Amino acid sequence: MTDRAFSTLIQEVSANVPGCPQPVMLREIRKAAIRVCERSLLWRHVEPTFNLSPGAYEYAYNKPVNSDVHVVFDAMMNGQPLKKLTLEEALYQYPQWADLFSGYSADVAWSETTKAPLNSKQFNNSEFNEANTYSSLEAIDSTDAADLLTQESGSALLLETSTGTRTSSAISLLYARADLSGNFNILDPTMEAGSEPRAICQVLPNRYLVLPMPDNDKTYTMRMFYALKPKRDAEGMEEHALDELEDVIVHGALQQLLVMPNVSWGDRELASYHSRQYLFHLTERRARANLSNMRGSMTARSPKFA
Repeated sequence: MTDRAFSTLIQEVSANVPGCPQPVMLREIRKAAIRVCERSLLWRHVEPTFNLSPGAYEYAYNKPVNSDVHVVFDAMMNGQPLKKLTLEEALYQYPQWADLFSGYSADVAWSETTKAPLNSKQFNNSEFNEANTYSSLEAIDSTDAADLLTQESGSALLLETSTGTRTSSAISLLYARADLSGNFNILDPTMEAGSEPRAICQVLPNRYLVLPMPDNDKTYTMRMFYALKPKRDAEGMEEHALDELEDVIVHGALQQLLVMPNVSWGDRELASYHSRQYLFHLTERRARANLSNMRGSMTARSPKFA
């Protein structure tokens, strides 16, 4: 979708704070946009369906690059809802995930998490994709399948190519076998803890966990629906959302600009007015979002008494 820059609101804000530098106005507009999105939950996004990877706990949101996920409304897997857990609940209910990264910082834990059964970062190299000596699993004959994987040691998997050379690629806790029928089966010791996922847990603004770890018994298709907010360094947000929240953001920015100390444009009485307008419009937008922007009439019924 098309983005709209926060700078398009400067002209409307500047009329109420003469003499205020544009960078200061832009900073307060961005901060107001973040607060409004957090409180109204009106900037919403439906993530396209995707399949989970067997043996992978962590996933990244497929969202606009200038945004963070603030609230996950709903997560569905194969048409069934998933529970939304806090970090404390995830650690308590699925300790095997916590034990896997016990003692690591968050950044290290994410970097060490298996990204997929066959890590694309390690396998997306020219020696595997472009070199003439590489025999893909699809290309080999079924009678040679059992001889393809000739040696394994620890977490290292050794592949034999068509020229007889060997290429070693370390795959964390990953083992594989090619049976006589030509099928390639992943035998990860950690897969014993895998099963059908039942919950998700957001740990970082751009990443979340699927628990328990997906197994490879069947395909798990995910659909997610969540509320977004601009990043701290965002220059704008999706046009449809900014158009809807423009008045609220302007009032929110002005109430902060007008109470700044020792500035020529300060006016606490006017700031009080914009503060009231901010709360009024914010409440209205939040209610409208909760009603899915419907304009149908509301009716009240008294309870029946015996």
